[in-house]
Amino acid sequence: MTKTLVLKKPGKADYTSPNAWRPIVLSNGYAQLLNGCKAEDLVLMCENTGILPPNHFGGRPGRATTDSIHLMVKTVKDAWRKGEVALLLCLDVKGAFLSTAVDVLKHEMCQHRVPEGHVEWLKRRLEGRQTMLVFDNYWSELFDIKDGLDQGDVQSLIAWIIYNLLIL
Repeated sequence: MTKTLVLKKPGKADYTSPNAWRPIVLSNGYAQLLNGCKAEDLVLMCENTGILPPNHFGGRPGRATTDSIHLMVKTVKDAWRKGEVALLLCLDVKGAFLSTAVDVLKHEMCQHRVPEGHVEWLKRRLEGRQTMLVFDNYWSELFDIKDGLDQGDVQSLIAWIIYNLLIL
């Protein structure tokens, strides 16, 4: 069981709109520790097998947001020096964790030879999940979670990255 904190996004004019809130899933400390260890193992496997492209920065050790900005600036300046035009495509991944199809994720991980142990771990971890929404002084009843990944969980980040890289 987890708790899903529903937090206000800062600077929103209208908090009666659902888009002005962000759900963040909190699991207990032991689950976080275990998921962190498994995520580290999964990232190492991805690095060793080359699943992630070299210019991908999210969820990888030793690669920060500033590194991606430096690469982007260098790429643009290199293009300008050659008299070329540089184009940047930015995607808003709002709701991406919550909309991840778990069955598709597991299938794609198997298809791309992610070791069965990682796929089985993710399958067991995502089965039978329940959460309750918590905001202000309100606590909802427990309800089942059928799909999606927990935003704020380290293992969800690397699984989501793999999911999106493999299906695109």
